[in-house]
Amino acid sequence: MKRIIIIALVLLVWVAIIIASGAGWNPFSAEWDFSNTGAFGDSFGPLSAVMAGIAAYSAIAAFRAQQFEIERLKSREIDEEKSKRKSEFEGTFFQLMRSFQNIVSETDIHSGNNVKSGRDAFKSMMVKLSNEVARTGSIQRGWMETIEYYKNDLNHYFRYMYHVVSFVDQSNIDNKYFYVRLLRAALSDSELTFLALNCGFGEGRIKFSPLVEKYALLHNISDENRKKWQIDSIMPAAAFGRKDNYPIDSVPCMEE
Repeated sequence: MKRIIIIALVLLVWVAIIIASGAGWNPFSAEWDFSNTGAFGDSFGPLSAVMAGIAAYSAIAAFRAQQFEIERLKSREIDEEKSKRKSEFEGTFFQLMRSFQNIVSETDIHSGNNVKSGRDAFKSMMVKLSNEVARTGSIQRGWMETIEYYKNDLNHYFRYMYHVVSFVDQSNIDNKYFYVRLLRAALSDSELTFLALNCGFGEGRIKFSPLVEKYALLHNISDENRKKWQIDSIMPAAAFGRKDNYPIDSVPCMEE
């Protein structure tokens, strides 16, 4: 742009000199004829082509600048739309997370005069699971007995957890794994064990298990429970966030 301005100024000065010469301006006191000035000016006819080229170049530069501005505005609109969509998603997501935490905290198990609430309730359900496995001699049958006994609490719990993960999975946002990881971090070891057994033997086998695998929801499960409940035999390695299941000896579960 600076080069164009300089060329334009030079041409303007040159034209002014030619016109002034024709009008009689003669700074060097030399004989000068306007007809010669005209002829001399005609010799610069090609300059008109140069000026036309400069005008075309300026028009192209202006067009490109306009296109750049249009693209910049489009990009800003896209960013604003993404930001709005993310804000709306997070508002719903964190509301779902609060509701899920309320479900956990309101879960209570009554045993005689004792009441276990929240995550302590899930620990108590693990005791029930251990007893059922010891009684039936099978982890699968023990789980089915346990889920039936606590179906009012656990079925609602699993359905809501599935709803949260499915909401993230079906949303149109970036970095979905980050949000599922927030949910995963909120799960206790007992909850992760129940989740694995539900996906291996229960209602989560069809719809929930693929999401557990996709987002590695069992990543934080302890090696102790993973071995004790033989989770490797019912869940793929991807559910733990690994390519391959690392060796863990499988032993029958008899006691909590």
